[in-house]
Amino acid sequence: MNSERKLLLAAVEMLLLIVNPVKTSALTSESDFMKIPRSARAIGLGDSYTSIIGDSTAIEYNPAAMNTIDNLALSFMFQNWIDNTFSCYLSGAMKFYDVVIGTSIYYIDYGGFTQYDLYGAPVNTYHPFDLNWKAAVSVDGGLLFDFLTGFSVGGCVSVIGRSMTETGTWGLSFDAGINYTATLDKLGLHYDHAFFKMPFNIGFAMQNIGFTGDSVTPLKATLGLSMAIVKELMLSMDVAIEYGRPFLYKMGIEYTLFNILILRTGFNLGKETGNLAFGLGLRYPEYFNDLRVDYAFSYLGALGNNHNVSVYADFPVFVDQVAHLYQEGIYHYIHGQYELAKEKWLKALELDPENKLVKKKLTDLEELLKLNLIIESEKGEY
Repeated sequence: MNSERKLLLAAVEMLLLIVNPVKTSALTSESDFMKIPRSARAIGLGDSYTSIIGDSTAIEYNPAAMNTIDNLALSFMFQNWIDNTFSCYLSGAMKFYDVVIGTSIYYIDYGGFTQYDLYGAPVNTYHPFDLNWKAAVSVDGGLLFDFLTGFSVGGCVSVIGRSMTETGTWGLSFDAGINYTATLDKLGLHYDHAFFKMPFNIGFAMQNIGFTGDSVTPLKATLGLSMAIVKELMLSMDVAIEYGRPFLYKMGIEYTLFNILILRTGFNLGKETGNLAFGLGLRYPEYFNDLRVDYAFSYLGALGNNHNVSVYADFPVFVDQVAHLYQEGIYHYIHGQYELAKEKWLKALELDPENKLVKKKLTDLEELLKLNLIIESEKGEY
């Protein structure tokens, strides 16, 4: 039994080498398969995804980053590994009033293993697999506490299942995250240049707080930053620390051409080795809020080439007009287009006069506009 368990752990370690070839010691946990990236876009960005907002795969990196999803978002990924080993991933998130609720499921099938006796006769056949199900929620921090206005917060519960031979193990873990969206102009750096009005996101996540079987899950903390240098160019960076492992430094660049073709590259640097990846994306937003097919490629030396494909869709169904107008107002606000933001929020308030979140945003905006007038008048005196 122990040898079969080691064989399965070795199979998981091989998968981890394929997707993240870092020279590490043996697996520290039976749930290390949870480190395998689950989005071709994330792989193409060097796995620097903690502060990327508005994507259902944020469940895997920072649940707080789901908060900008307007309606229904879905993501699917299939990976074919060694021999008959494969994995499937499906995630979905949807906005309900002021809250985004998401769920995901990840399944790895290791194929069949046949046990033989001392004479070479087959005794039994096993079909090991790993399974991870998550449920997450994200909400605007201003709804919880005034000092969290501008932040989104999120939490996630994760159930881990493993079938090795005739026995199995299970585990439970929790993730928590926070995300902040702003512009340099909003923070007081008022310069007449588009860069100071481009949004940036800061995300922080604690992941895998829990256990699997007789071992703890691989506890991990990540701080991420993503920002638009210009409208078409985005830069993302992550710094991650995992218990018992060295720091990981991740960085990715994404450039969009004609709002259709997306080019990506990223790298993942630890103290011992690095991992360079390239990616492509195709968007088709005409009949969807966003329909995207992503591809990522990385060369892993002796392990050969690694190809990943995923599909992401944001469906404009069950449209909540108030939520949609609110999000449009947020977009204009972080770009410094305050009058347009006010216009959207006033329309939202007409549809829902008792909406506390919209009222608060309008109050905050009025205070900001008054402050800007005072600053401008003081400048005029000098």
